[in-house]
Amino acid sequence: MQTRADVVIPTVSEELVRIAGIAHLLGEGEREPAVVVSPPAATTLCEDKLFTMWALDAAGVAVPKFTGGAEHATAQSALDAFNGPVIVKPRVSRGGRGVRLIEDARDDWGGVDARSLIQAFAPGIEYAPQVYRSPRTGETSVVVLEKTVMKEGRIGNAVETTRLAAHEAVDVAWLAESAVTRLGLVGPVDLDIRRDERGVPVVLEVNARFGANSEHAPELLASVLADWASLVEQLDPA
Repeated sequence: MQTRADVVIPTVSEELVRIAGIAHLLGEGEREPAVVVSPPAATTLCEDKLFTMWALDAAGVAVPKFTGGAEHATAQSALDAFNGPVIVKPRVSRGGRGVRLIEDARDDWGGVDARSLIQAFAPGIEYAPQVYRSPRTGETSVVVLEKTVMKEGRIGNAVETTRLAAHEAVDVAWLAESAVTRLGLVGPVDLDIRRDERGVPVVLEVNARFGANSEHAPELLASVLADWASLVEQLDPA
């Protein structure tokens, strides 16, 4: 017995760029599945965290001070240049893998090179906004989640989150929507945003997919399915 997918929703970062590149082939014809993925150029920008920072900074979207890993050969060099603690992370990775907080010149600087991103450490509250931008209408909805417990204490994946009301952290919601729009993303998007020492939210990274905490924003999946249903109706009104 053969089965057929009606809609394909990629959820793993490593597969996004490849699927985005062939989505137009998978999605042609009314018998083929709808592929919920952003355009290839936007997806590629999000795959590389340094590219993401460059694109957002150029678009006027708030990000922490940053540079490529090859710019600093030692922890002391980075701490001096950033006037304080820094975050080091792989340019291409998933979740909190390889993310380190460097606060002292004696902290481990091994492996920091051109494949790394260095960001100023934003010490405030961290959020995981869950965003959906309709590829049909361009309308955007945002659910802001506050990370209340993180795996590595002050950094890392969220172990616990709290969903904020629509009137809370409106500056974070606005920044998340701005980042998604400026990058040209559509469909579900997961972001990491944190408040800097002044309390101003800055974008740390953007994932062009459903996030690990998207279960707390079920209306995003409902929006995906509603958009897909509308597409099917247009293709086959009967």
